[in-house]
Amino acid sequence: MQKFTRMENFNKGHMSTISQACAALCVWVKAVEEYAQALKVVLPKREKKEAAEAKVAAMEKMLAAMEAEYNAMMAEVEALEAEYQLIVQQMEDYRRLLEQLSLKIDRGEQLVQGLGGEKTRW
Repeated sequence: MQKFTRMENFNKGHMSTISQACAALCVWVKAVEEYAQALKVVLPKREKKEAAEAKVAAMEKMLAAMEAEYNAMMAEVEALEAEYQLIVQQMEDYRRLLEQLSLKIDRGEQLVQGLGGEKTRW
């Protein structure tokens, strides 16, 4: 097609002297040729764009899955932290109870030792 479109006489001005229909056809042929040349440049770019969009969609899907997994893990961590705090509180309660019982045992032993001498006095 370029063999004809590159001819010196293949333009709207020259063709309009011959025929208005030929001039319109000449403009149309040149437009189709420009479109074909532009399409050669645009098509690879479109393919790259579609490939990039597909890659982005796959990565977004993977991100959503990872976020869901992260949220599940964080919920589990929060549950474990709550359980840990409960156990620490229980341990503190048991420690206080142990101190109270140790104090009572010490006082009881002192009382028994104090009363041990009373048996001989009686």
